[in-house]
Amino acid sequence: MKEIDKKGASLMDKRIESIQNPKVKEWKKLQTKKGRMQYRQFFIEGEHLIEEAIKHQSRVDVLLAVENTDVPVKWLEQITQMYWVTPVVMKYLSQIETSQGIAAICSMPVYDLELKNGCSYLLVDRVQDPGNFGTLIRTAEAIGVQAVLYTKGTVDVYNDKVFISRFWKWMVWSAFIVVKKKEFRYMVLLCKMLCIIKKLHRQMNLC
Repeated sequence: MKEIDKKGASLMDKRIESIQNPKVKEWKKLQTKKGRMQYRQFFIEGEHLIEEAIKHQSRVDVLLAVENTDVPVKWLEQITQMYWVTPVVMKYLSQIETSQGIAAICSMPVYDLELKNGCSYLLVDRVQDPGNFGTLIRTAEAIGVQAVLYTKGTVDVYNDKVFISRFWKWMVWSAFIVVKKKEFRYMVLLCKMLCIIKKLHRQMNLC
């Protein structure tokens, strides 16, 4: 097993034992869309999600672990803050029935809207059901979509029902970008025009 260096040792010195701690109160707000938007952060749980986040260079701001939980040494090289917490604190923050005793606070990624030739995109307009949205994500992933563009009014993409089921994949394969209604309509019109052009092209080749 790799030894913990001085940085790792110092990271593992901090403890939080009360749900009244100001940091815990701040992290609790990440369970709501308003809180996530305010702090531009989101909460993930479980070793698998955290491993994927670190592997694909998503920004993990804070690592939380119940005392005596095994924490991979390699994680300590990628994070700047870590806190040991009591089972009571973890249960208070957790959004799943059976917590694995380890969680992280991540920064929301920032993407620039730059449409490129040869890339495929999924346009989503005000789909509010997390289950339906998750189905769209799985389908988009299966056919190689590079990004999901969605309008305001669409379900929060950091909703825990969406996130827990598929979001570790999102860290790898796609980007989620909010677009204005005017931009969205323009993209839909452009897609329709391209479909018409392709259809005409096929018909001409058949003649």
